[in-house]
Amino acid sequence: MRIRKRHVISFAISIILLVLLFYKTNFSEVISAISKADVNYVLFAIICAFTVLGLRLLRWQILLSSYKLKMRRFDVVSSYLASQFLANLTPARVGDVSRPYFLKKRYRTSFFRILPAVVVERFIDAVVLLIISLAFFAFFSFRVSQTFQVMLLLFSLLLLMILIVILKENFALRISNYILKIFGFVKFINKLKPEIKRKVGNFYRGLSTIHLTKSFQVLIITFFCYVFEGAILYFAALALLGLPISFPFAVGFVSLAIIGGAISTLPGGLGSLEAILFALLVLIGFSDSIAFSITILYRFVSFVIIVSFCSLFFFRETR
Repeated sequence: MRIRKRHVISFAISIILLVLLFYKTNFSEVISAISKADVNYVLFAIICAFTVLGLRLLRWQILLSSYKLKMRRFDVVSSYLASQFLANLTPARVGDVSRPYFLKKRYRTSFFRILPAVVVERFIDAVVLLIISLAFFAFFSFRVSQTFQVMLLLFSLLLLMILIVILKENFALRISNYILKIFGFVKFINKLKPEIKRKVGNFYRGLSTIHLTKSFQVLIITFFCYVFEGAILYFAALALLGLPISFPFAVGFVSLAIIGGAISTLPGGLGSLEAILFALLVLIGFSDSIAFSITILYRFVSFVIIVSFCSLFFFRETR
C-alpha cells in the first residue's frame, strides 16, 4: 500500500510539472508547430529511438552472456523489453530489477546472481552520462548554473557510493548488519539475517562472473546509446524548424536532462526531464513555444512510442 501511495505521489508531481510547462507556453502555438512537423525527420527520430533500444538490448545480452545460461534469445529479449516498460513507469527506474525476476520465473535462475548485471549496466549508464555532461561543459564553455553544479555534484557522490558498494562485499555486509541491528527488536527481521547474508553472497558471486572486457564493451555501446538519444532531439528540432540545433548540443542537453530526471526519481523522469530540456533550449535562444514543442516531440518519440512498444512484451511476461 505504501508503494502505491509513492507511485501516486510521483505521478502527481510529474503531472504538476508538465501542467506548469503547458501554462508557461502558448498551447495553440505548440499544437500548430507540432502539426506542421516534417514527417520524414520524425521517422528518422523514431528509427534512432529503436536503435537506442536495440543497443541497450545488445549490451544486456553481452552482460548476461557472462553467466553462460542456456536461454532462448527471444525470452531474453522479451524479458528485457518488459522490464523497460516497468522501469519507465516506476520511481527511480526500480522496475529494472524485474529483469532477473522474469528470467527466474521462466528458467528458475537465481535472482541475486543475475541482479549484478542490472547494477553494472545502470552504473555504466550513469558514468557515461556524467562524462558526456562534463565534456559538454569543457568543450563548449557552456555556462553552468548553480543548480546544475549541485546536480552534477550529487550525481557524482551517488556514483561514488554505488562504486564502493559494488567493489566492497564487506562494506555491503556491514551496511546490511547495521540496518539489521537498528531493527533488531523485530523477531521476524532477526530471522532474515542468514538469508540476507546468503543473498549478498550470491550477488557478489554473480558480480565476479562479469568479465572486465564485457563491461568495457558495454561502456562503448552506452556512448553510442546517448549519441543516438541526442540524434532523436536533433531530428525533433529539424522536423519542427527545418534548421537543426548543433548535434553536440543535442547530445549534451539530452544527457543533462536525463541526469536531472534520474536525480528527481520521478517515473521515467516525467516532468523533471521535460523541464530541464525546456530550460536548456530556452537558454540558447528558442522561444517558449518552440522549446516546448521540441521537448514534447522528443519525449513522444523517445518515451511514449518506446514504452508503448515495450508494453506488448510486459503483457507476455506477466500473463
